[in-house]
Amino acid sequence: IALLVDAVPAVGVVSAPALGRRWWAGDGLGAFTSFGGQTRQISVSGVSELSAASLSFSDLTTGWEADRSKFIALTDAVWRVRGY
Repeated sequence: IALLVDAVPAVGVVSAPALGRRWWAGDGLGAFTSFGGQTRQISVSGVSELSAASLSFSDLTTGWEADRSKFIALTDAVWRVRGY
């Protein structure tokens, strides 16, 4: 869930109750996660090369028709791909 202000994300949250996990962030406030009752700040990785990056996605069944070949090229360029 996200709140957009003038079409720009201001805050957002992702919750996975079955996993007991939650992630949230706010523009200029940082990003956080909670797991097992513990909250900690999170950040993006320090990876600077695409070939060292990990790519995760949920599915390609809807809305990817026009860009499918670009997505496949991206999966070929990264270190690891995980689909959920």
